[in-house]
Amino acid sequence: MGLKKIFPVNIFLLLLFSGVSGYTQQTSQLKAEGEYCGSSGESFIQIKKQAIQKAEQQALIDADIPQRVSSVNVLYEAQRSNNQRGQYNRVFSSVASSETQGKLLIDSVLQVKKYLNEFDHTCCRATIQATVFRYDSQGDPAFTFHVGDLEPGDEHNIPNHYNSGEHLSFEFQPNHDGYLKIFDITADTALMLYPYINKKYPGLSDPKHRLFQKGQKVQFPVNQALKPGYRVTLEKGKAREINHLIFVFTRKDVPFYGKVKKKKLFRWIYEIPPAEREVKYYPVLILAP
Repeated sequence: MGLKKIFPVNIFLLLLFSGVSGYTQQTSQLKAEGEYCGSSGESFIQIKKQAIQKAEQQALIDADIPQRVSSVNVLYEAQRSNNQRGQYNRVFSSVASSETQGKLLIDSVLQVKKYLNEFDHTCCRATIQATVFRYDSQGDPAFTFHVGDLEPGDEHNIPNHYNSGEHLSFEFQPNHDGYLKIFDITADTALMLYPYINKKYPGLSDPKHRLFQKGQKVQFPVNQALKPGYRVTLEKGKAREINHLIFVFTRKDVPFYGKVKKKKLFRWIYEIPPAEREVKYYPVLILAP
């Protein structure tokens, strides 16, 4: 229960952050509708997903943004299954998709209507509320960082495997001075892994405003009290779970206030101009021992 799965030692994480970037970014809020009729072999879940994607495309047209700009939908219902493939794909596409002139974030799916057309095919009409972020600048390829002991992955490959109860550690080395925040999200939870703040036990807290210096290698966890690493755990009865570690490196110390939620997290990230941030994603598969 609660925020999990990567814990510093055995202390339960209860973090109160919410996303406010402090940047004035060009945004547009709008509603859009999409419609899709499936074939006999498609499930309604697949048909609904296609209808939502059509609504995304319409929203981009209405906002006068090129349709090649990727959208971010973290609101599809989680499918309760042990392999979590659908959950993984949704989170991966939210984090790892590229951007050029903007980003589209679905705030909510307002309406989903199921019906049969004249050919007796199942159809779906979906209405979404979305925010479009418009960018005036591209990312800076020199503003980046390296993470040792963790490998990047994609929706077909999760290279980082840990058994429940093991400890996770990694090395961070930036190519530029900047500030780091690390988030851990699963299908059900979201938390800030770094900087970790523990009001009850201040000795376990990380410094809030650390400036990471160009070329300096830093071993995580940085707090000696959390060595030898972040302890990874599974809920009782679960055989596996995918964690998504999101590293957000920024030129300025951009605050994140309030409780971490997926939609807030992505909104906070996309409010920061691409030239002011570098985001990398590392999937971690936790297995029952």
